[in-house]
Amino acid sequence: MNLKRMTMGAALMALTLLAEAKVKPIVYYNFGKSGNVTYAVAPEKLTPLAGKGELVAVGRPVFYADAPGDKKMKGEGGILFNGNGDGYKLAEAVGSPTDNQVLEIWVKPRLNTQEEEQEQVLLSNGTTKEGYVFTHQKGHWFLISGGTGRVEIGEVSNNAWTHLAMVVEDGKGSVWMNGKKTGTFKPTKAVAPHFSIAVSEEGKEAFYGEIYEVRYSTFATGKFNPESDFLLDYKKIKETSKQRLAERRTLVQQLEQASAGK
Repeated sequence: MNLKRMTMGAALMALTLLAEAKVKPIVYYNFGKSGNVTYAVAPEKLTPLAGKGELVAVGRPVFYADAPGDKKMKGEGGILFNGNGDGYKLAEAVGSPTDNQVLEIWVKPRLNTQEEEQEQVLLSNGTTKEGYVFTHQKGHWFLISGGTGRVEIGEVSNNAWTHLAMVVEDGKGSVWMNGKKTGTFKPTKAVAPHFSIAVSEEGKEAFYGEIYEVRYSTFATGKFNPESDFLLDYKKIKETSKQRLAERRTLVQQLEQASAGK
């Protein structure tokens, strides 16, 4: 009986630790899987894979057979927004400004045929005055934190899939690009009732490009791990790192052999 209790206790403890180590998705939209996206025209409404909040289409976004990494080979795709007003909206914000939170997006910009000065909105949770807005302008990615200004996330690579994220923990904000921290910001104190993808609250500053997925998650203080908790292919990242390390070692050996031969 004691052994059985110990085994059950250990199992419960393991499950508890596992649960604590993971972020909790509050809402998760995947455009390669959400709703009926097998047609050229994307659906008018998209239901999230996790959480609540049905997105309503603005304009006529279309399904496009492209996705990050090996997901394209698995038949997945994203949604192409034309930069003229196509997008998705929700008449309420996601989460709370006091949450420990992760907001992330997979995005692929097309060549910008609009004016260079025009800012393009990728994702809004709230507004630029109250909330968080990811934008693209003059070859750079930015995050606008309502009432506290903006921070640059990184340089834009046209026609390349890029993962962008913001993290708020214990009242401190950070921005991330492809799994690497690139800056910090002061979190907003309020979030206005609005959520949109590829367009602003007014339906302007539309994004020209593709979006694969968007996710908002929460976590307990100290439990977020950037080496496992983003929507990234960590297995591929580790394999690439090992390959680069092996290449560096080979290069060093070749240089040492060349030096010894002189």
